[in-house]
Amino acid sequence: MKRTFVFLLSWMLLGFTYSQVDNEPLGSENYRLIERLEIKSGSLKNDIHLTMRPQTREALTNYGLYVDTATSIILSDVDFKNLEHLYRDNNDLVPDKFFQESAAPIAKHFYKTPGHFFEVHSEDFQLHVDPIFYGHIGYDPDVPDDYGYINTRGAQIRATIDNKVSLYTSLTENQVRFPNFLTQRIDSTGAIPTKGFFQRFKETGFDYFEPKGYVSVNATEHINAQIGYDKLFIGDGYRSLLLSENANNFAFLKFNTKIWKFNYTNLYTELLQDGRVGPDTLKDKKYMVSHHLSFDATDWLNVGVYENVVFSRANQFEFHYLNPIIFYRAIEQQVGSPDNAAVGLNYSALLKKRLKFYGQAYIDEFRIDDIRSGDKSWVNKFGFQQGVKYIDAFGVNNLDTQVEFNSVRPYAYQHNNRFTSFTHYGEPLAHPLGNNFREVVGLVHYQPFEKLRMDGIFTYAKYGRDQDDTSWGGDLNDKADRPRPFDNGVEIGQGIENDLLNFQGRMSYEFKHNLTFDIQGLYRSLETEGFESEDEFYAGASVRWNFRALDYNY
Repeated sequence: MKRTFVFLLSWMLLGFTYSQVDNEPLGSENYRLIERLEIKSGSLKNDIHLTMRPQTREALTNYGLYVDTATSIILSDVDFKNLEHLYRDNNDLVPDKFFQESAAPIAKHFYKTPGHFFEVHSEDFQLHVDPIFYGHIGYDPDVPDDYGYINTRGAQIRATIDNKVSLYTSLTENQVRFPNFLTQRIDSTGAIPTKGFFQRFKETGFDYFEPKGYVSVNATEHINAQIGYDKLFIGDGYRSLLLSENANNFAFLKFNTKIWKFNYTNLYTELLQDGRVGPDTLKDKKYMVSHHLSFDATDWLNVGVYENVVFSRANQFEFHYLNPIIFYRAIEQQVGSPDNAAVGLNYSALLKKRLKFYGQAYIDEFRIDDIRSGDKSWVNKFGFQQGVKYIDAFGVNNLDTQVEFNSVRPYAYQHNNRFTSFTHYGEPLAHPLGNNFREVVGLVHYQPFEKLRMDGIFTYAKYGRDQDDTSWGGDLNDKADRPRPFDNGVEIGQGIENDLLNFQGRMSYEFKHNLTFDIQGLYRSLETEGFESEDEFYAGASVRWNFRALDYNY
């Protein structure tokens, strides 16, 4: 029934479309560029809402073209070079004067432009085909005889038909040996963060496929529909407390309405509870529906409202939640309040063409009387984020910095059982630490010239985890029958205390368009109450082709 509904809805929409609307992939450097240019402009432009990602390639490209010709926005030489990079990526969306052809294509058919391996441009059909490769080797002095490695091969294809229907698909095949601490996390959760399912490879490695794909159409000039298998990110920070890339890809149906100063997204997803089942075994399903409204309140201030509900119906969808504008908490009460409903807020504010302040609040459950009493009740389950981005920091061109603070109380995102918790494939759908933590994040990005980038990421977190047979609020996949130690006096970090310090540095040089060489280093220190400190150093080198760099901030 559910699949029939989705199919028919998508099929009907195909007849009422207007323009191509394929997405800029999450993690693309083009998002960093466009956000930097938005801060430099000092004002919001209503047709792009970076809080909800992915955005369409068309929206990012059009914004780049707008900034390129805006005399009031001062750009550096590197900004102009990065705009050229954006145009090469999206050469089917730029005017002829920005379209570049290669001086010497390979065998006349490949790399006819600098941006793509193979492409077709005609009046009713656009096609881009690009290979994907990531080769990495790393060294951990604590495991000198077992090198880290990443061996990723694949391809991505995007196409537009009749300038109405946009398609995207990618598939990679991967063999990886991760740093030791990440291997321990995978062993405990049964899933690779952001990747999901895996098989063991040569005892200490992992083997997995990573598929993505969607069909995107416009129902009207202002309403877009997508059906696919991918991720989404809500927020302006390095982390998100609402929805992030941390978990595996999921099946979704998404409607996006963009009109005037509003950007409204409805999301219907099918999730998998846990990866820890035997081979060839159907995994238990659960579902999430959410909507997010982004509003440009002024020319410098954006505010957003978010709501979601996670539910399980013995592998059947709850059709009450199909209404795209109704308040989910009211529906949840009507059907018997068995589900995990939550709300959220976010904001971002531009200041002095150099700064962007942003933040989020996530409210899973709270009671005003308990907050006023100061008893720190367990039912007050919420989190918040506050951050600031500072571009051209301290007067240095192309030096961008960011500081962020995240805090989530115990028991947030949890519910009566793991089938209604805010997880997918055993991993949190929001912050990778789940709940019961405080975290400080610092980032530095410096691009002294076009081809060279340097990045540093620092995180420090204090968090609590469950112990014995008691639920201290630090496990999103908690079992319903585990007792709490107390109902009041609940503090962040309760249970087994952990102090986590993580620093990563990476230097990247782009030899050719989207062909990059990286050198990276990582230092991680974890102090767990009652255990010896775990210190790990990891260094490596990589070659990436049409693939984003991997971070290990866990």
